[in-house]
Amino acid sequence: MDSFEWSLSKDDEYSVSDTRKHSDSIYLSVNGPATRCRILPRKVNDFVWQVALNRLPSRLTLSTRGLEIEFFGCVSCNGQVESMDHILFECSVALDLWLKVRVWCNIMIPEFHGWNEWLEWFDVGHTSTTSKDALFVIVVCLMWHLWQWRNDVMLNFKKMKKDYIFDSICLFLFNWLDSRSKCNVKLND
Repeated sequence: MDSFEWSLSKDDEYSVSDTRKHSDSIYLSVNGPATRCRILPRKVNDFVWQVALNRLPSRLTLSTRGLEIEFFGCVSCNGQVESMDHILFECSVALDLWLKVRVWCNIMIPEFHGWNEWLEWFDVGHTSTTSKDALFVIVVCLMWHLWQWRNDVMLNFKKMKKDYIFDSICLFLFNWLDSRSKCNVKLND
């Protein structure tokens, strides 16, 4: 008689939690911290995981996977190659929105050229765990909206103003923190 044995738990019982912990330990530790942040919606956590593994489907990434891409240029810059790091950190739209976040948070955040560079700076530490958690959520929200903006421009042919994108970032942040945060992470007006 054939049988199955579950080796991820002490009692040999299957659980979704044990499976997720096991897959997180394999995949999320590859290039950055575990990205399961309870404040962020699941799809945004998945987005951060893709960013940490450099798996966002930018034009450059798609071409390295064998897809024929006619035009590699950024939807905003038109001249720069559209890589994940370019969209999230180097594009003119990204640079302007990073500046707005710096001013809004009243924090000295240097310019970054990629996820790993940002992660190194972030891991150095900040004044408190709460402010570090808030900063992580703010930066992830910024990146999420940059990616959404890129997709709207490229796939839906929508044009959005930077002020609208920043307002959307603020609205999402307040909603995420208000509805999902069980800790005292709050943003000032």
